[in-house]
Amino acid sequence: MLSKSDIKRVNALKIKKYRSIEGQFIAEGPKILQELIRSGFSPDLLLTTAAFQHTFSNIAEKHTRIVSDDELAKVSSLVQPQGCLGIFNIPQHQPEIPEGAWVLATDNIQDPGNLGTLIRIADWFGIRHILCSDDTVDVYNPKVVQATMGSIAHLSIHYADLKSWLENHPQKPVYAGLLEGTDIREVDFSQAGILLIGNEGKGVRDELLPYISQAVTIPRLGQAESLNAGVAAGIIASFALLSR
Repeated sequence: MLSKSDIKRVNALKIKKYRSIEGQFIAEGPKILQELIRSGFSPDLLLTTAAFQHTFSNIAEKHTRIVSDDELAKVSSLVQPQGCLGIFNIPQHQPEIPEGAWVLATDNIQDPGNLGTLIRIADWFGIRHILCSDDTVDVYNPKVVQATMGSIAHLSIHYADLKSWLENHPQKPVYAGLLEGTDIREVDFSQAGILLIGNEGKGVRDELLPYISQAVTIPRLGQAESLNAGVAAGIIASFALLSR
């Protein structure tokens, strides 16, 4: 049975303020939950319908509640709940990023689906660190977690004032996706650095432009006004990481 306190607790974690206070986040669906658990995350609370109970039979019974579909719907963030929901502790990553590591940096990304996609792209190309501007959407927003499809378990994700961070790390080259820059086919990506992706509508903010080492442009052959942030990041990452 799902108690009133359980319902209140889960629903509170849909709000950033309470995620920060409790240091916990929500994840839903068997694939994401299994990936988190396989990567070392231990659920503080696991809600599962009878249909998915066997999937998590190795989880300590004290952390598990068997609930009905209707009960799960009361706390799910999804239009169609996927049979299971877990509460996990937010990991405490070291603020420093190792020298020589590739980094994907996001400047004021607001759409949860876009940030989730960017995390999946970083994971695909072996980028282990995500650096988000302070005004980027919260990575532990349930919609972001869902969009990562489990990749959130594999990366270190940091939030910082990007301008200050770049000022303090002048040795790392910054490759930024801009509409006016060097053709991506002509860019030298031999030195690992930061792939900077700007806001969906406004691009990279002006105050960050002085810190860009190389403006990178994806040639346009058609008439589209712009590329989705995730699409642009995927193309740039493929050139940066696969051409070395």
